[in-house]
Amino acid sequence: MLSSYGLHALEVIDNIFMKDHQNNVSIVISCQFVEKFEYESMREFWLKKIDKLPKMKRKLVKRHGSYWFQEMSTQEW
Repeated sequence: MLSSYGLHALEVIDNIFMKDHQNNVSIVISCQFVEKFEYESMREFWLKKIDKLPKMKRKLVKRHGSYWFQEMSTQEW
């Protein structure tokens, strides 16, 4: 699928969540405390980091009855 369509298979745990039935609702409660920070500098920092990781430039698509990660084009990114 990668060479033909540019699709990457999901990891096993991701696939389990994607195929979960709507009657099996998972409730996840979390709490996070974040200190104040300079938004623009932090944004630039993370964009530089993400640019080096191709996995971060993928979107979730459904093809052939399964979910896959597909690489985004430059315009989409």
